[in-house]
Amino acid sequence: MATPPTEDGTILKKLEGYFRESVRDPSWKNFLKNAVKVNKYKENEQWTAEEIKELVEVRKQPLYINNQVKVTIDRLNGQFAQLKTRIALRPRTKADQKLADVYSDIFRFIYQNNNLEFEERDCADDGFTGGRGVLDIQVEFDDTLLPQIKIRAEDSLSIHPDPHSKHYDWNEDALYVNRSKWVDVNKAVELFPEHQTELRGMLSAEDPAHGDLVEKDELEDNKEGRFVDIDRQRIRLVEVQYKKFKRETLWLADDEAISGTDITDEAAKKRGLQRLDRVTHKIFLGVFTEGLLLSHEETDKERFSFVQFLVHRKKSGEPYGPAWAALPLQDSINKRGSKAMHLLSSRRVKYEKGAITDRDALAEELAKPDGQVEIEDGFFAKFEFEDNRDLAAAHMQFHDSDLVNFRRVTGINPDALGEKSELRSGVAIDKKVSQTNTVTAGAFDNFRRTRVAMSLTIMDCVQHYYTPRKIELVTDDTEAATVLDLDPDTLNAMKQARYDVVVATVPSLANTEEDQFNVLSRLIPQMSQASPFWARMLLSASSLRDKDKFIKQLDELPKGPQISPKMTITAQLDAMSPVERAYLYQQMGAGEIAQAVMQENRPTTDMLKLQGIQMKLQGDLAKIKAQIELTQQKMEAEGHKAELEVQIADEEARAAIAQAKIDIVLAQMELEKERLEIEKAELGVEKAKVDVEGKRAQVKAQASKPKAKEKK
Repeated sequence: MATPPTEDGTILKKLEGYFRESVRDPSWKNFLKNAVKVNKYKENEQWTAEEIKELVEVRKQPLYINNQVKVTIDRLNGQFAQLKTRIALRPRTKADQKLADVYSDIFRFIYQNNNLEFEERDCADDGFTGGRGVLDIQVEFDDTLLPQIKIRAEDSLSIHPDPHSKHYDWNEDALYVNRSKWVDVNKAVELFPEHQTELRGMLSAEDPAHGDLVEKDELEDNKEGRFVDIDRQRIRLVEVQYKKFKRETLWLADDEAISGTDITDEAAKKRGLQRLDRVTHKIFLGVFTEGLLLSHEETDKERFSFVQFLVHRKKSGEPYGPAWAALPLQDSINKRGSKAMHLLSSRRVKYEKGAITDRDALAEELAKPDGQVEIEDGFFAKFEFEDNRDLAAAHMQFHDSDLVNFRRVTGINPDALGEKSELRSGVAIDKKVSQTNTVTAGAFDNFRRTRVAMSLTIMDCVQHYYTPRKIELVTDDTEAATVLDLDPDTLNAMKQARYDVVVATVPSLANTEEDQFNVLSRLIPQMSQASPFWARMLLSASSLRDKDKFIKQLDELPKGPQISPKMTITAQLDAMSPVERAYLYQQMGAGEIAQAVMQENRPTTDMLKLQGIQMKLQGDLAKIKAQIELTQQKMEAEGHKAELEVQIADEEARAAIAQAKIDIVLAQMELEKERLEIEKAELGVEKAKVDVEGKRAQVKAQASKPKAKEKK
């Protein structure tokens, strides 16, 4: 929708106001300055021109750079490249599962069509370096006029967001997002041919009012007032995406929402409608350069095309990366190393006047590793060398200390970098690396938030631009391509359903078949140990796409005898009855041993103990009876009848007690025999059931063979 010419001035003023507010904000200025500085450090530009001149020309020191910034960022980029994940959608209702799978296939096609893994890595690199990375999601039309979603990593230094936005996703609370890009004047003319005269006139060298044209670096290119580059014939275009709000009234019925303002409150009350007022918005897009509005239109989108990746952010909203806080330590490492190398490679001498004849020759000889110095007679004791080794060692100690502190600040330890470590155990090194991953987990978790925001933006583009029928070819499977047929009915159904975006739980695999294979490989070991009921439950709860087909195949399988599960038993065999031992040997497939155990019928250790106790008590009873008889005979011979009766009564009591113990042992033995008989009977019943089930299965199998032949 083109803007009437009479509104150009008002719109241009508004767009310029948005742009000025964003680039003048202190948080943006600090982010730009710090991000440029960290980028230079990563690219080995760690000494300023003044410092280089001072070191090389004045102090004669070497330029020493131990680039820990690049090492740290490379480590994070490598870790990010290994974390392969992809986007998938889960439906809020089971009925929408197939539509969610279609959406996931659309994401797979977009991922393949944009080489998204590389674009995401470039975005992550910007984030790990300067603190912010940006992805741009646009809709372009191919030669057949069908919409294609394009995702590209955008230069984070060219994005100027609303400084008042504090949410991770700009779509939540930002009013606008700006992008400024330098474009060749010929391309600008092709993009906006109706403004050809104004665009070419901006590059007139006679008009110096278009900005300072001396410096050409990142800081200069992003200055507020710089719009032209005469030397390279470029013009700076500013794109502004902003929200325009509108109040909307909805009338809620039991099963639908009616939009419109023509319904009166009285009519709504009669129909049982509930009024709901809400504020919605659309995204407007404007492009301008210095003092010239190039285009302005309303889009069909409800979300900005830009999605950011933040590693860290200050309370002021300024992003910063993991290496920013360690830059002073990087400077100290370089300066300490340079000073130590200079001290180790130079020597000072102290001598009395007249000790040497040529000072220049002395300096030349001292610079040589095998230099020779000639000293005048009588001055040898007054000539002294200073090698500076102690001072150099002190600088190296500070150097090593700063190196350790740098890694503490960034959270990247030597083990995570693969460097030599004091740890020798592989387990200890893995734990150390795991600690590093814990420190950096927040940054990678933030990229999950970026992927969720990107997914919502893609869904917004699909719902507004995927209107005609589309047939896409997903070729991430090297053996068989997948045809994605998006007919109008499917597209309409997809737009009406609601989905939840899932990122972390779905690995990025070569193709869908590999994904399904991994799910099945985890399920089969569990299903093989479970009953058919629980195997069916496992399949129903799984994420397999064709699980209904697998459940149907499971239900059609013949119901044979139940397979006994694998068991691990720890038992003392000699403490078990013959029936119990025979059953265990039978389960282990040792039938001959089971028969031998039953034939031997060896009592258990408990039974043998009871028999031993019985024999001992019977022996004690026999001894008591013999003692009674001897005592009786002795007393009768001596004539002590009263004493004899007392002693006999005592011995008889002892005999009665012994007999009672024997009776108890015999009763325990009888109970043990009865228990063993009951167990034997129960095992016989179980064996009979198994035999019956086996015969039934054989009968069913034999009955099914003739039917199969008739079908053939």
